[in-house]
Amino acid sequence: MRKLKLVLALALLAGSLWFGSNSILIWLGAYLVNVQEPQKADLIVVLGGDTSGSRAMKGCELLKNGLADRLWLSGSMEVFGKTESTLAAEFLTSQGCTADKVTPLKNRVDSTRDEAIAIGKMMREQGIRKYLLVTSNFHTRRSGKVFREMSPEIEAMVVSANNSDFPVDQWWKFRHSRRTAFYEWLKTISYWIGL
Repeated sequence: MRKLKLVLALALLAGSLWFGSNSILIWLGAYLVNVQEPQKADLIVVLGGDTSGSRAMKGCELLKNGLADRLWLSGSMEVFGKTESTLAAEFLTSQGCTADKVTPLKNRVDSTRDEAIAIGKMMREQGIRKYLLVTSNFHTRRSGKVFREMSPEIEAMVVSANNSDFPVDQWWKFRHSRRTAFYEWLKTISYWIGL
């Protein structure tokens, strides 16, 4: 009788997943996204890890729209002898972003948590009270949570870059989006359990 109940329960679960799979998949993608409406702030912080330039361009757009007077670019990974943040600053300058308002950060970090600690320290030293945190849509929930936990006294508004590399309502249809979802969920769960 127990085995029959177990088989029926598993069959019911499998059927629910099969018939409700689109809803579940959409939820899995949508959960990763948590953004706020950008408001005037003291600073714009653009997180590293984006080689397309969409995060940096969103930061530049916010700067040009007068939502802050300065923009910090994170990204310590080196490519051909230059850090990602330096390359992003050069790219933004070539796209019309005011060079003296853009600062490439030199922090040696390899995780969102390390970025949040290093940048939080710099923001406290400079008296920042409110900032816009720019990242890719799939990274908004986790990065916002991490940055707020590392610097709870500084108000953060998380803004998504303008890109469609992770379409929330159909991410499972594209190989790169499936890989992105897998790694972001792995990092999210790791953060939940303190790894």
